[in-house]
Amino acid sequence: MKRVFILALMIMFVSISAAWTNSRVLVSTGHTERINELAYQKSDNTLFSAGNDGTLRVWDVGSKQLLYKLQISHLPIEKIAVHPNKPQVALVRTDRINTFHLSVWNYETGEELYSHKIEEIPLFIKYSPQGSYLIYSRTDWKSLVFLKAGTGQFTPVVDEGFGIVSDVFLSQSENTLLTYNSSGTIRYWNTETGEQKTSPISTIADLIEIHFSENGVYMLGRKENTLYLVNLISGQIESRENFERLHGYSYNPATNLVTTYITENSRPRFLSFRVEQNSFLRPVQSSLMAPDNIQPPLQLIGSTLYFCKQDGSILTQSAYSTETETFSRSVLLKITDLGFSEDRIFLLTEQDVLSLSSEAFSADGQKHGDSPNFSFLTEKYQSPLNSAAGITVLSEDRFLLYPIEGSRTDLYLFNENRFRKLNTELNGTVQSAGRYNEDVLLLEKGGTLRIVDPLADDEVFSYSSFGLQSAIKASGETIVVARNKNEFIDTTLLAVNPQTSETVPIPDRNLLTFLLDYDSTTRSLYSLGFEERRGSIRTVLKEHQGRSYGRVATLLSYPGEDNEATLAIDPATSRVFTSLGYGDVHMFTWDGFTTMEQIEHIPRKLYTNDGLLYSLNGDSSVSVWDINRGNLLMTLYLFESSDWAIAFADGRFYGTDGAEQWIHQAD
Repeated sequence: MKRVFILALMIMFVSISAAWTNSRVLVSTGHTERINELAYQKSDNTLFSAGNDGTLRVWDVGSKQLLYKLQISHLPIEKIAVHPNKPQVALVRTDRINTFHLSVWNYETGEELYSHKIEEIPLFIKYSPQGSYLIYSRTDWKSLVFLKAGTGQFTPVVDEGFGIVSDVFLSQSENTLLTYNSSGTIRYWNTETGEQKTSPISTIADLIEIHFSENGVYMLGRKENTLYLVNLISGQIESRENFERLHGYSYNPATNLVTTYITENSRPRFLSFRVEQNSFLRPVQSSLMAPDNIQPPLQLIGSTLYFCKQDGSILTQSAYSTETETFSRSVLLKITDLGFSEDRIFLLTEQDVLSLSSEAFSADGQKHGDSPNFSFLTEKYQSPLNSAAGITVLSEDRFLLYPIEGSRTDLYLFNENRFRKLNTELNGTVQSAGRYNEDVLLLEKGGTLRIVDPLADDEVFSYSSFGLQSAIKASGETIVVARNKNEFIDTTLLAVNPQTSETVPIPDRNLLTFLLDYDSTTRSLYSLGFEERRGSIRTVLKEHQGRSYGRVATLLSYPGEDNEATLAIDPATSRVFTSLGYGDVHMFTWDGFTTMEQIEHIPRKLYTNDGLLYSLNGDSSVSVWDINRGNLLMTLYLFESSDWAIAFADGRFYGTDGAEQWIHQAD
């Protein structure tokens, strides 16, 4: 007996909206990937977080509300430092291979103030107490680097090489600098003259994760599984604590409280100490159970410890309690694909297919006045795949679902308000899909290409080859497939005739082509792939025209590999859009490239429909632009409860009642 999935929910939403003219609409949601740094600003009671999703987020500690969110880059942010008296933050973003950038931002305005390309991840980065300097160190004999905090100009405060500096402490007046070398040497410097004030002091070597007391008398540091308390005047080890395993710790200099995250009897525990005046670490109480699978960084605020999980959430636990609370987490539901039909958009998740119908999803509907009011019809269907799925829309109320991740190999047709499983059995998940006349063209990750007639439940054509990456219907009945180059085929593009299964090579210099699209109006084929130039790899967007697509032009080139770049073509205007380069969305027309209005998200997959350009972003938000004007119209958010909200560029928002708890007005 076939399992039937029917319509789960249908609701008409009249504009549930608010008008916040000239205001920021902020969605209070957490990181989507691992957090690498936490920092606390006592004066504002704010917590700063940054991580692998390339975002900086600023939180109000008391209300747990997100105050600011900056999408700095697609690259992970490894280190941050907060200015002591200005709304500025310094951060280091890197691919951990050959790209390292130190930049300073005004987090209230989102403006980048200056940036430097550096050679490695610094051992530390911090502002001086008055905010005069930004200081970091590198693994070099001349290790210390001083920047004027306001301009980023290099300044030789200590213009002398004396080994690798693991961390520094500056007096409140900024006149005295203390340096700790990894070799185990403490030095004091006069910052006005750049000269040493005393002879070097010997102490324990190779301490990491260093923290200083407020008065600069003591230093805490970790070496393997031991925590050390060091007297900075004598270099003497005043106290040490050994652990079965020390994963990390945090120190609050205002309260002299230290909380460690350890393994004790093979179980994760928190153990707190207080730095006493007579120079030793006194346990506050016996160790407390800690949650599994947490990771540094740790941040101690008062007596509450803030710590992170791999998914980007931030949790809290008091130093005197075993009760764990969630401070922040991502509340956005992962969207796996989008589909379109006239003024209707389909949002696919692993559990459901959500359909939104509104004039807001058409260019004509957006033209009804400066601030039109919209209504939305919402329909929700339970997905029969129950896993990450893609969609190909066949008509206004008919579409095909296929698996893009996991172990499912089924195809489902939605027709007449229900899902029907097709007889066609896939060999694996689908890598790319699109229309082929009235049928559907599917390319599986294993290299099998199929044309399926979903209404007749019939497989029309099948072709298999190793290394196929993408497929698209081109002129006539021809299918163009993209692949990796190998010793047998000296090109990455092939033309396949589905009538005869004949394959013809298309000249191309790429090492690998991973995405294709075709414009039937201009008969132009567009490709994204990797090309080697002078020993280095570049990701290139190319246009292929002419007979057998032999006339090739490179439209855009990115130094490095961007295998998540995407492209889309607007059939009405033949404009080509690409996210190549991890940042902006670029539009190509006959007179060259222009850039669409910037967004605070990383575009990952582009779609066009009815005069609008859509981007499914890395954080599962959806951005929408007007194709003709290039301006951002709105951003759509789908929450874990299947509630949704749309924030318009002018400050208006629409959404379900349940979405309002995550939406707020920012100053």
